Amino acid sequence: DASMCLPLGDHSTEDGASAFVNPMTALGFVENAKADGQDAILHTVGASNLGQMLTRICKEDGFGLVNIVRKNEQVDLLKGLGATHVVNSIDDDFMDRLSGAIRETGAFYGFDPVGGGKHVDMSFRAMERVAIQQMTEFSRYGSNQQKRMFIYGRLDTSPTLLTPSYGFGWTLSGWLLFPFLQSVGQETMGRMRQRVRDNLTTTFASTYKSRVSLEDMLEKDAVLDYSAMRTGEKYALVVKHTGAASPIKGAAANLKKQITLSACYSENFPDPSYCSDAVFEMASTARNDNAAIVRLGFAVAEVGKVPEPSKNKL
Repeated sequence: DASMCLPLGDHSTEDGASAFVNPMTALGFVENAKADGQDAILHTVGASNLGQMLTRICKEDGFGLVNIVRKNEQVDLLKGLGATHVVNSIDDDFMDRLSGAIRETGAFYGFDPVGGGKHVDMSFRAMERVAIQQMTEFSRYGSNQQKRMFIYGRLDTSPTLLTPSYGFGWTLSGWLLFPFLQSVGQETMGRMRQRVRDNLTTTFASTYKSRVSLEDMLEKDAVLDYSAMRTGEKYALVVKHTGAASPIKGAAANLKKQITLSACYSENFPDPSYCSDAVFEMASTARNDNAAIVRLGFAVAEVGKVPEPSKNKL
């Protein structure tokens, strides 16, 4: 469908590679919130590339935003982008600060990419604390303030933990970009895409920790680094079209020098013989199939999750 293409104009292909998911997701959060009659939103991972875009969008639109971060330097980063409300989860008075920011902005509506653990629960508890302070009479069921959180990722695959701490006026649901775009229609999607293109190197600019080729992304150190999915450490995959043989040629041989038998004892590969066969089958496939590289990368990543590697090389 040619209508789905985004003409880059003077923008580079590298800029174009990051012109869809993060920018459209950040814009989608604000569009979704406005459609639901909200004036502010809460974001639990404020310093990510997406979070930085969201900060710029909200500043441009005059839309309220509460950012949660985990490091002091991330507070400075977002403040430098013009953020007004940035709270650090490592501070002793974090919940007080978070509640204060929600009170000032009215951010009873938030987005969380972590999924597992207590990020959503923490957000609901802070929202309810503010809502209770605004109640004029006591209710054993908590406040009537509607609180809503969306999970849009699974950086933590453990269960999402909720506690009976915020009454019954809350809703938790999932959020994905493609279903959202289908729901808003072509006109809104076209307007969003045009805004992204017009501001691709400013509002929607992405930063990268490193740039790697298809072959480099199979190096053990690189796989272990980018598979950690740390905030602000995104990798850019740069593919050079030379017309020559696949850049993955020899990947299986290089892999034999890097992968130890310890991978076979990880949770996903309990059987050593199965592990070695599976890894090398993927390595062989990856020689001529770039799509297989990702599957191979995940297999390599398992090595780093084993605390005591075997001395036996595959």
